[in-house]
Amino acid sequence: MDVDGTLVDSNYQHALAWHRAFAQHGCPMPAWRTHRAIGMGADQLVPALAGETSAAEHGDAVQATESALSAVVEELRATDVVREVSSVLRVEGD
Repeated sequence: MDVDGTLVDSNYQHALAWHRAFAQHGCPMPAWRTHRAIGMGADQLVPALAGETSAAEHGDAVQATESALSAVVEELRATDVVREVSSVLRVEGD
């Protein structure tokens, strides 16, 4: 199940992690561009933002760095959908 952005509010963390990952690998990227690309899979996001050549050279490293940087679990919050679903489940579970 893909919970990013649906059940867990993680879009900001992913945008920031991608922004930092690109910078660490010599591909500085405006933060607004990474933010607008959130929702794409990494296999699409890296070439869309960095270009095919850069993606071929640095894509795996950028993706690994993003994964490490976005693992900031203590900053993540459940979305309102989770609260609504859990209260329905509680009521129906009685």
